[in-house]
Amino acid sequence: YKGCSSMKNVAKGLMKVKLLVDALDEIFLFDNDSAEEFAKLSSDLKNRGQTIGIMDELIASICIVHQESLYSGNVKYFEKIDTLNINDWNKI
Repeated sequence: YKGCSSMKNVAKGLMKVKLLVDALDEIFLFDNDSAEEFAKLSSDLKNRGQTIGIMDELIASICIVHQESLYSGNVKYFEKIDTLNINDWNKI
């Protein structure tokens, strides 16, 4: 819900988040496999000079390990990760 307050259409943003949250049937945790993926991903991005920030790297690692898509309005950062399936939140 965090980003909704800065959207042009707050009500639409809140509705989209509510629909997404209601559809969730499982919350994926940052586990050991995610930690290992994070280490590899973070190192790879750093070596390419394309870091995206620790929190975004953590989120991406969880999605990669659990083979889930990531929905984000910040597609340009996540597109740097070839193994991540990214969907543009703004196009929903």
